[in-house]
Amino acid sequence: MWRDGLFRSGVPTMIAGICFLALAYVGMVRRERLAVYWASAWALLVARYVWSSVWGIPYPTPWIGSVAAMMRVGFAMTILAGTFALRGDRFRVWLIPVVAIGVALGTELLGSMMRSGDQNRLNLGVMLFLLLIAAWRLATANPLPRFERAAASIALAVYGLASFTASQLPDGGAALGRVTMLAWASQLLVGLSILATFFRLSYDAELAARRTVEQRLTQALSGFVHICMHCKAVRDQPEAQWQKLETFVAERTQAVLSHGLCDECAESYFPDETSGRSAAVAGA
Repeated sequence: MWRDGLFRSGVPTMIAGICFLALAYVGMVRRERLAVYWASAWALLVARYVWSSVWGIPYPTPWIGSVAAMMRVGFAMTILAGTFALRGDRFRVWLIPVVAIGVALGTELLGSMMRSGDQNRLNLGVMLFLLLIAAWRLATANPLPRFERAAASIALAVYGLASFTASQLPDGGAALGRVTMLAWASQLLVGLSILATFFRLSYDAELAARRTVEQRLTQALSGFVHICMHCKAVRDQPEAQWQKLETFVAERTQAVLSHGLCDECAESYFPDETSGRSAAVAGA
């Protein structure tokens, strides 16, 4: 069957694997906790594609289809958890396995009253419903970058609709190939958009921290500062206490001060050492 050949080609596994590796990199190297949900979702997607490639489509036994349904719904639930995390909302992680297993067992129990195609349609319908909710929550997450969240939410909705539509098309038709390719392309776009979102959030956080440091430094070093002409102690207000310059700068900025010796002081206080060094440099 052509549908089976599409999954055995390795293309969907490769696309999902690229998204998984990229998001796992963000989670580990850049220590983005929010990326764990998204990397886990694509790990489930890779596992389902491998599962389908090994057993073939249609699945030979009901339990193989039930495992695939668990991974499909688990993928959608983990995506939903990822959107909650991006919005800063709380999500109960235990709902992911409960819903995934519950949907798979529910369709299995109803198997005597439903055809195999109806069971698959029900599982895909649940996945589509969860992905549409995730896309809506992602689109309405105003604190996130506008372009990145728009691209991710649209691609997520397109992926869910295309995946559900592809399951309803006859095997071997030209429409099946086009809709399937659309689903895979939108899946890749979701991964890239989420990856761009994490990098944009990290960049904005670093930029905000840099501006805070610059603002503190400007506030600390602006205005009229009194400096003692002998010991170089400083104070910024007439009623304030005199402080050492190192203490004054350290309390008002994030700079880390360390003692050293300039060339003029070295020549003044340690003439023997500096003269020997200068002679060695001249001889070289």
